[in-house]
Amino acid sequence: MNHIREVKEDAINFFGFGSDDERHAIIRKIVDYAESSETNHFIDELRSTFELSSESGIGVVYEALAKNPGRWCDFFVEEYQRAFKMVLTSAAPDEIISALDDIGNIESPDDHMTDSFVKLLTPYFNSEHRFFRQMAVWFIGDWVTERNVNRYRHVVTYLRERLKDKHWKVRLLAKEALEDMDQLPAGFRIRPLDRLKEKWFNQYELK
Repeated sequence: MNHIREVKEDAINFFGFGSDDERHAIIRKIVDYAESSETNHFIDELRSTFELSSESGIGVVYEALAKNPGRWCDFFVEEYQRAFKMVLTSAAPDEIISALDDIGNIESPDDHMTDSFVKLLTPYFNSEHRFFRQMAVWFIGDWVTERNVNRYRHVVTYLRERLKDKHWKVRLLAKEALEDMDQLPAGFRIRPLDRLKEKWFNQYELK
């Protein structure tokens, strides 16, 4: 392979392939090309070929790069930063956010990688813009879990504060994150209206 564009159509149609072997072959092709490429050159190719959108196939490339998270950690952080900048002006902000899901699926990230994402996300917990608070609360659960929560007690404090957020979507996402960490405050009770919204609406959508 001589350019990442050669797998673009396969990436877009990734889940249309009938077998795991076919999908694994696409991932392997991307991994091999990325590992043989100079880092900045590969990033330039990727960003000029794939939009930051769940519809572009870029998530498949993220999945492939996640096989070597140590090498691509800084790049993944930059992609989060790009997303935060883009959502305010995008006509389809949820497609931008969904594209990042495969970064958050990295198995057992090391402390350095987790520290990088925690450092990036925590300032947004108190952002004046609801999109940013929502994104920070949503994404933090990919990095802080029951496994490492004692290392990040300040994150628990931030999330408990978001249980009182002025927007229901942020409150529900904070509740969900704390439940996953087994860190909901003793005696916590969800607001009755939030319970109804959790049942009938989608707290994950930005709009």
